[in-house]
Amino acid sequence: MKKALQVAMFSLFTVIGFNAQANEHHHETMSEAQPQVI
Repeated sequence: MKKALQVAMFSLFTVIGFNAQANEHHHETMSEAQPQVI
């Protein structure tokens, strides 16, 4: 059970990190475009 929790936390942080990198890249490449509404 403890290992499952660790795997879930690792997956969560991986997704958060990926989204943060994607948002940074989007901001750098599309800085002159309209803001993206999610």
